[in-house]
Formats: sequence, structure tokens, C-alpha cells
Amino acid sequence: MGKFRNGKQGKFFFPLVFLLAVLAAASAVCIVKYSGGKGKGSGTWGGSVRMEAETGETEENPLSGRNIYFSGVEDAVIGMDGIVRLENSMDNGDFLMKYEVYEAGEGKLVYESGLIPSGESVDWMPGESLGAGEHTLTYLQIPCYPDGEGNYISLTRGSCQAWIKIKEN
Repeated sequence: MGKFRNGKQGKFFFPLVFLLAVLAAASAVCIVKYSGGKGKGSGTWGGSVRMEAETGETEENPLSGRNIYFSGVEDAVIGMDGIVRLENSMDNGDFLMKYEVYEAGEGKLVYESGLIPSGESVDWMPGESLGAGEHTLTYLQIPCYPDGEGNYISLTRGSCQAWIKIKEN
């Protein structure tokens, strides 16, 4: 390898190689982290949860290692009577999904769904609660699990933002 102007070999070469290696590693981490979703616009959450039994031993929680699939919501232009479909993926099994939709700027709740069984959806008509105009909305998805006693436990939350334009009919 030739010498650089000041006569020291590699003065700039080694820091450059190190910087490129760091960038390549960061890129690989991002690719692995964000390519695990199932289908377009969905992501997963999974975790292992352990609980203490009365005997002091730990036992595996029945939710351990299970995934929750969140649906994506895309930007849209609709009429006053247009709908936005809010879904719960069939892959969620016995997890129910609840949606809360907020105006992003004000944080004002504009829609709240009931519990949606997996494989089903609800249709929301934004024109009824928002009116004509442009809106940036935060869609909060709250998966819930039945506790066996008729109650539902909120597990985690997923959210996304989407822009919507509602046109006068």
C-alpha cells in the first residue's frame, strides 16, 4: 500500500474501515429488527413472562412466547361517508383488539372501538366525528386477553400515525 502525504501509512485508512464496519453492523441490526413483521404494515410483539407461584417456584405464564400482530393503517383520502377498517389479525388467536383513535396534534380521542375478536374488523366512518379537512391521526391498538373470569387484561400497546383527508361529498 502506498504512503499518504504525511508519510504515515494507514492514518486515515483504519478509522475509515472502522467507521464502515460500525455502519454495516448498525444496518444489519435495523434490517433484522424491522423485517420480522408478518404481511404488509404489520408488526409483532412477543415476550416471555414468568410469575411467582405461591410455593416460591416460578412457573411459565400461559402468554409466554406468544406473538401479537398489529395492523398497519395507511394514509387515505376519503369522502364524508368513507370508512376506515380497523382489524384484528386472525393470527392473534384468543387475543381481542381494541382501537383508540386520537387527533395527533391535540391528543383528543375521536373514536374508540369495542373488543374485536381475531379475524374480524370494525368499520369506522371518520367523517362523522372529524368532519371535512385534513387530519393526522394516531391509531392506538390495545390487545386484550381473557382472564377466565369474564374480564380482559390489557397486555401491551401498538400505535401508528396516518394522515387522512376527508372530502365534502
